[in-house]
Amino acid sequence: MQRLSSKAIAKLAMGSIQIALGAAFFGLIGSMSNTSTTLSYAMGAASFLAGAATIWNAFQPPSPHISTLPAPSSDVLALISSGKVLAAIKAYRKQTGARLKDAKKIIEGRVTSLPDTHPTTAR
Repeated sequence: MQRLSSKAIAKLAMGSIQIALGAAFFGLIGSMSNTSTTLSYAMGAASFLAGAATIWNAFQPPSPHISTLPAPSSDVLALISSGKVLAAIKAYRKQTGARLKDAKKIIEGRVTSLPDTHPTTAR
């Protein structure tokens, strides 16, 4: 069994609190008017979902920091040089498991560092 970090344990605690709040909102339903009942359902459901998402995130592996990500491969660089930036970002993410934000930053950094191959026209 995997040992949980203190950050993961904190997320589990927060998720449990959010789910308990959701249950409390659902518990208030019996003593309220129709408008308050609808609001209580909505707040309870939102709290349940937030708690479940928090607990789910506690068990997800951390994404690598951008400084530890490898340089783009030759295939990705070929996509960049042919102007297919979105395809390059997708390929880089598939190869490295990088987050979208990090992959975009790395690929767009390479795009701006490439020499301009389009001739300029003087008018």
